[in-house]
Amino acid sequence: MNLRFLLFVLVCSTILASSVLSQPLKKQAKRKVSKGYAEYAWIKNLPDSLAIDTLTKIYNDTNTQSRIMIIEALRSFDRKVGIQVVRTALRDSSQRVRSDACWDIDAWHDTSDVPLLISKLKDESRDVRYVASHALRRFADPRAVTPLLELLDKKNGDAVSPLVYDLEPYNDDRINPKLIDILNSQEYEARYAAVTVLDQRRDTLAVPALTQMLNDTNIWLQHQVISTLGQIGDSRAVPALLDLLAVPDTKTRYYVMDVLRDLPDSTLIQRFLTLSKKSGYPREVVLMGIAECGSKEADSVFTIALKQKKYSTIAAGYRYYIRKGDSSDIPILKKVLQTNGNFMMAMDYYYSGQDELKQAADKWYKLIGVDKQDYDAFMGMHLQWGQPRKKELRTHQYNWR
Repeated sequence: MNLRFLLFVLVCSTILASSVLSQPLKKQAKRKVSKGYAEYAWIKNLPDSLAIDTLTKIYNDTNTQSRIMIIEALRSFDRKVGIQVVRTALRDSSQRVRSDACWDIDAWHDTSDVPLLISKLKDESRDVRYVASHALRRFADPRAVTPLLELLDKKNGDAVSPLVYDLEPYNDDRINPKLIDILNSQEYEARYAAVTVLDQRRDTLAVPALTQMLNDTNIWLQHQVISTLGQIGDSRAVPALLDLLAVPDTKTRYYVMDVLRDLPDSTLIQRFLTLSKKSGYPREVVLMGIAECGSKEADSVFTIALKQKKYSTIAAGYRYYIRKGDSSDIPILKKVLQTNGNFMMAMDYYYSGQDELKQAADKWYKLIGVDKQDYDAFMGMHLQWGQPRKKELRTHQYNWR
């Protein structure tokens, strides 16, 4: 009888202990769910099969906010552990959970998951569709092109611009014609996005449509169009770009000049020389263009330019002669420094790589009492004797140096 009693006590003690110990474990699980996704790191130490079961159980037993934390935490897990929960999360009632699941797939970057992202391009939530599109961008998988183009064609309230940006990395002949069509969109953001993506894709098919946009009333879009035409590098854009030199906005004119000097047009010097004789075009801008071309046909123009009082005209002249690199022009350049010199001109002379000009600049610094060493930070920005400006210096910052 004593033995039966002892067995009874042992069984009751086990049940009671199990009940008591289960409460702290449940509280710990809740604490891990509520304090943030970093708390799930302990699951990484479990064997894969147990980790999968644990994640699945926690995901199924928690509220929306906790599920969001779990899905966010999965980005630091191996894909083989987290993919089962992510597949479930892609069907979650919360659009935030579905979006975060797409980001997990993006983080793991496994091409076998591309169909999962493609399926979310048809999600009922616009935000989920955007996230899926953006996540697919990093894969650039050709399987995504058709559904992406179909999504662009649908009139479901989606903004076009986010989808347009995501088309940039795909290599598919259907994309550029679609981008060219979007250039006629009534939505400014869509037009800007299409121009920006065409800037990277550099398809000459877009040149006619882009040149028609040069007169767009939005100056930021206009500047992006100018840049894109420069990147494409088609000489058919030259006449339309030259027309913009007559606009009153200084930045636009300089931006056009920054692009024109890189376009492969052998007639550009003649076009500029013709413009120099016309009214309506700022003389210093036209002279700057002639200087960029670096043709000896412009000598007569700059001989006159160096005698002008306006510094921008003089600057175009001395830059032309430095880039030309003819030693017979050195006396002219020295005289210009003596009569119309300023700090920037002297710096250009000093760092031009021509010894006589360097000595002339050094003499000018001493004459006005300036220590050149205070300005050595500017080294590398200046003209080089006998060399045209390097093509890679063209930027969105209107850098004429």
